[in-house]
Amino acid sequence: MKLSLRWVCDHLHIDWKKVDVTALVAWFNTTVAEIESVEKITTDLSAFSLAVVQSIQADGITVSVPAVKKTVSLPVRSDAVLQACYLVKKVAGNYVWAQASEFCAEKEGLLPAFQSPAKTISAATLEKHIEATDYIFDIDNKSITHRPDLWSHRGFAREIAPFLKTTLRDEKEFLAPLPVKSVKNSFQATKQVPFSFFAETSACKRFACIYFKELSYAPSDLTTAVRLMRVGQRTIDYLVDATNYVMFDLGQPLHAFDAATLDASCGGRMAKKGEQLTLLGGHTLTLRPTDIVIADDKKVLTLAGIKGGSGSGVSQKTKSVLLESAVWDGGVIRQSSAHHSLRTEASARFEKELDPRQNVIALQRFVQLLKKGSV
Repeated sequence: MKLSLRWVCDHLHIDWKKVDVTALVAWFNTTVAEIESVEKITTDLSAFSLAVVQSIQADGITVSVPAVKKTVSLPVRSDAVLQACYLVKKVAGNYVWAQASEFCAEKEGLLPAFQSPAKTISAATLEKHIEATDYIFDIDNKSITHRPDLWSHRGFAREIAPFLKTTLRDEKEFLAPLPVKSVKNSFQATKQVPFSFFAETSACKRFACIYFKELSYAPSDLTTAVRLMRVGQRTIDYLVDATNYVMFDLGQPLHAFDAATLDASCGGRMAKKGEQLTLLGGHTLTLRPTDIVIADDKKVLTLAGIKGGSGSGVSQKTKSVLLESAVWDGGVIRQSSAHHSLRTEASARFEKELDPRQNVIALQRFVQLLKKGSV
């Protein structure tokens, strides 16, 4: 599991520059768990700028680079959208599309569109949006199998605060206040929330949702995207990135559904023998009665706690969102993950038996991210 020092220090009353990284690692390794490696990340931002797509042709894409007041031609890319902003890099006098690997992403590929207005961003001011320097800790997963509380930046911050002679920031600083309605086993739809919810299995310990009547696609935020890439997570778009950010921030996985694709009632239940689920990515699973799923009245939506289905995820066409935050039985998740040979960041956390009280907190964190528009 990878953690960012700057991200960790968001949760502490301490400047990240004042942390003695060598001493911290030595203390952690002898008292808590094993940090396998530490990497200092230094990104030269002077070569990068945001570019705006002006036209798309079969043989190339024309972009403007406001930071240098130039218009240049770049190779075709399948995800290009007119007037969208993309990060470009100047190499030997020419501009190229910026690669994810240049920001420590584990997988190769081009960076997605970003929401920051290109005309307000230059190479000189990118440091306001991208953290040029950071330290990434890689913690041995096996050494914290018994510590589900450490599988997040806030959990790590809580653990190291005494050693750093500092204190943890109040949780309320990171959460948006939300009204919470608690019910047993099922919730009936209302005018404000046009969905009914159910929990038909004891393997679903808690099930919470929040409905956004108007919440559409938005490009990725630069700060959020770079932080996610540095801890090994692919950046996709703002909605998906925000759910992943909450998972790495607080340790609670979330799942966003395109509300328009759902039937009127949904929730957690055990799968029926032989049910089929096509995952995001196209692979189809044959489910067993020992698998937990989220389903509506007509179809299976996700392999609960592990991975979402392809038919209900958010996309550029999404106009409304149902955000789910549940806590599942760790043993059941572990067995399903092993049987289907499917291990994800979400399953790695759920199988450790998460605190059942944190699922609502994660929704509050997500809403605060939406309000701020960035981390």
